[in-house]
Amino acid sequence: GVQTCALPILSPVKAINKAVQEALGDKVIVMIDGAHIITPGVFKFNLDAYRLSESPFVVTPSFHLGPKMQNDSVLEGYSQDVEDQLLESSRWKESGYRLFNATQAFSDGGNGWFGNLFETSCFGMYKKDFLRLGGFNENFISPGGGIVSLDFFRICMDDEHLDYFMLIGEASFHQLHGGVASNASWENHPWDKFHDEYHKIRGHAYERNFRKASFLGSFQPEAIGPLSASAALTARNM
Repeated sequence: GVQTCALPILSPVKAINKAVQEALGDKVIVMIDGAHIITPGVFKFNLDAYRLSESPFVVTPSFHLGPKMQNDSVLEGYSQDVEDQLLESSRWKESGYRLFNATQAFSDGGNGWFGNLFETSCFGMYKKDFLRLGGFNENFISPGGGIVSLDFFRICMDDEHLDYFMLIGEASFHQLHGGVASNASWENHPWDKFHDEYHKIRGHAYERNFRKASFLGSFQPEAIGPLSASAALTARNM
């Protein structure tokens, strides 16, 4: 008989777009990387944003679980077993904000709440706005979507019809899972390939667009350390 072999779907872009298109509600929260745990207030403050704006773009900063960015920590013995023990000892299931006790690093050089983000791994907006902007560009076919998340974030930051909200004291926490970029060593990081794909699609190099955010949220005690670090890093780079 004839055997067939389905090629793996490397990019999640089409699946995300289809999920939003078929969503029954008028509001969506998108996570491009499902290997994230979010703090308890993310949904509440997303809903608050809809009461404040007709077109909110609600952003949650991202952290890496563990002592460093995972691109570094995996080279120093950080593993799934270590992370499982770290999460268990944090007792985050009793209070989701205890996840801040299990991290020491923002997921990139955007410096969190008070910085200039490259992207967000968890954002909320109206379905109609996501579709109006074209959703995630399906020309990004690299593993994990390449830098499609950065691309869509930049599109939203450039869009004057969207009100940009930052969830202060809230976050998403990246779990170790062999991620194409997040768990690759810097020596073998796919950024150059990802950026080449971006350049072919957009016709120019990727650049961030700084935009002041309106803050929503509250200061949970567990988040004070990372909040202070975000403010200090931003002030240092000004």
